[in-house]
Amino acid sequence: MIDALTATSAGMAGDVARLTTISQNLANAATAGFKKELVVTRPFIDYLGRTANAGPSANFPVGSPRSESVTDHRAGMIKFTGNPLDIAIEDGGFFEVMTEQGPAYTRQGTFRLDVQGRLTTDAGLPVMGVSGELILTTSQPRIDAAGKIFDGENQLGQIKLVRFEDPRSLEHAGGGLYLAGPGSTTRSDGYDRMRQGHTETSNVNSMTEMVKMIETMRHFESSQRVIQAYDGMLDKTIRTLGEF
Repeated sequence: MIDALTATSAGMAGDVARLTTISQNLANAATAGFKKELVVTRPFIDYLGRTANAGPSANFPVGSPRSESVTDHRAGMIKFTGNPLDIAIEDGGFFEVMTEQGPAYTRQGTFRLDVQGRLTTDAGLPVMGVSGELILTTSQPRIDAAGKIFDGENQLGQIKLVRFEDPRSLEHAGGGLYLAGPGSTTRSDGYDRMRQGHTETSNVNSMTEMVKMIETMRHFESSQRVIQAYDGMLDKTIRTLGEF
């Protein structure tokens, strides 16, 4: 039998994980292309099934992890900036950039030119084209919906977009970057349109996150009161038994 302290402490641990995730989302509400994190709790039926399959003597696995953080890859709103090097993706693709560890993927399309004329991210990572790095001869290029870059009538290259069968297989690398996980597979079907002079906002709704934070804090405070009441009950029981 699981005591109230164990069950309540497990719930409080989940609240702490939720608050950490909400804080991260709120801190990046204004970050272009940021995808919010969600804390997903495993269905209660999963525990019942595991316990039933393990036999009547099995303990209910309250102490095991009950939740995990997943990324919500739904697109944010597209905002006009007027900067010719800002690019937003209208569908579910990712820009490919090159890091010291290899290719990484991002939805943050706030680009610039380095001293060599390469198209890079704000962090200085080269943005990859279909034929390698993109070297521009102008800071005012024309970029069409397919990602082709022009200086006047001369095509300078084409931005490479990568689509994944399941974006949830991507692993966080920090700074708005994702790495292809072991189970990541790319897909070539579909067509992602790009919009020059626009950026994708984060998909964080600040008001919703604030409501979640208040709800989680109230739940945490309620759990604290349960533990205090249970502790008082145990103390009273021990004192009463000591009188015999």
